[in-house]
Amino acid sequence: MRIIFPRTLLMKEAIGQGEKEWLLKAVSKGIYKIIKGSDLPGNSELRKLYITTVIGPRRAVFIVNLQTKDLFFLFLRSKKDAIGQNITIKNPIFRKTLHAYLTILREDLRNKNFDSSKL
Repeated sequence: MRIIFPRTLLMKEAIGQGEKEWLLKAVSKGIYKIIKGSDLPGNSELRKLYITTVIGPRRAVFIVNLQTKDLFFLFLRSKKDAIGQNITIKNPIFRKTLHAYLTILREDLRNKNFDSSKL
């Protein structure tokens, strides 16, 4: 099982090494909620992780390949952010950003523009 960090999304979400460490730690705890998505690839699901940091609560979203168990990073947002406060497909801002980020993810994977970490 790996965590894939698309570099374009790392830049868009302003993710540095410290945030990556939060994400790796949160994923290793296995505390998440499966959330609904739309236009997801086959054999995948969206997972929302709850992260507590010294600067406040955060929410992360990954898409998971159910066959390989690899996780693909999409979002890391403050709980007070327009997306972070309502990470559901019913939130039009989340839905629009999710679709845009899925496109970016596909492009980064196709161009091998990503980092990965084993769990």
